[in-house]
Amino acid sequence: MGRRQAVKESLVPGWAGGGWARALTRRGQFMPITAFVIFTTAVFLVAVADVYRVSTAKLVAQNLADSAALAIAALEARSINVAVDNNEWLNNMYPAGTPHNSSQLPDISMAEGYVFDSKPEARQYAQLVATINQRQQMFIDAYNNFLGAGDQTASQNSGMSALQDILSEIKGLNDGTVQLYVWNTASGQSSMESQVQQTSAQPAPGGNVIANVHGSIEKISYTPHEVHVRWKNKPLGIHTGGIGGPDTLTHLIGSQQVVGWLEPDWSQATLQVKASAQGAAKRQIGAGAYVTKRVQLLLVPSISVQAKSVAYVVSGSGVSSISAAPGSSSMAHFRPTYYVQLGIPGTP
Repeated sequence: MGRRQAVKESLVPGWAGGGWARALTRRGQFMPITAFVIFTTAVFLVAVADVYRVSTAKLVAQNLADSAALAIAALEARSINVAVDNNEWLNNMYPAGTPHNSSQLPDISMAEGYVFDSKPEARQYAQLVATINQRQQMFIDAYNNFLGAGDQTASQNSGMSALQDILSEIKGLNDGTVQLYVWNTASGQSSMESQVQQTSAQPAPGGNVIANVHGSIEKISYTPHEVHVRWKNKPLGIHTGGIGGPDTLTHLIGSQQVVGWLEPDWSQATLQVKASAQGAAKRQIGAGAYVTKRVQLLLVPSISVQAKSVAYVVSGSGVSSISAAPGSSSMAHFRPTYYVQLGIPGTP
């Protein structure tokens, strides 16, 4: 018996004195440690999944904000380009290469101080310019409607409803977890950012894009420029002819609206935009967008991610004014080539 005990003790370390039983007890202490490691790993994996969800939602929100801001600013640029293009129409009264003669009407950029053969001819010219001005105003009004400017109702094809229809083409805005706030003035930015804090975080029922879009859009201001012309007086009795005027095209036809050429009023823009991170904020014609998106997480209740963007019409990308001197032989051209780009939101 003693020999067997000695053999066991020599073959199995820790056998003597109950050491083996104590070893088994020490090995059992690894179970809670293993469970803790597994639990910690599971929590870490869930946290990673939540971080991924938040990061993805943030990226989606930023893309939606950029798309919305660019879409609205592009509408503003189109409105400006149409008005400027109609100005340039008046610079092309006759086909290129047409020989000049005294009976031709002047291009609008050379009309200031122009001497017509008669006052009736000057009136006819004023009426022609007024017709183009009416066309310009129709396009401007149409684009203001598309922008939802000055009308916050949801009537079909007008006001905010029209803007919402346009923005509905942006994929992702019909997501019920998304809310979009848009503006094109400094006061509108303050109003919308305040509304972000007040609006309920509940998703819009059914993901209806009209319920998801909130806006404060104002009309783009245009400045009409008067054109002064003169005319030759016909000799009458003992009176010699001479030159009549000057007078404005507006007064010649008794118009209630200024007759001339239109220019976007850049000075009325209040939206603060930085062209670069190092640059100073400047007032621009453009639009801003703020997007909030609810994200359902695994560890905690849903949270809201936010993104802001601003786009603006690059004022130097086209020519909307003329500065030809009266009687100048060189014609100044309008250039309807305005485009938009993203900027950095400034403080309203």
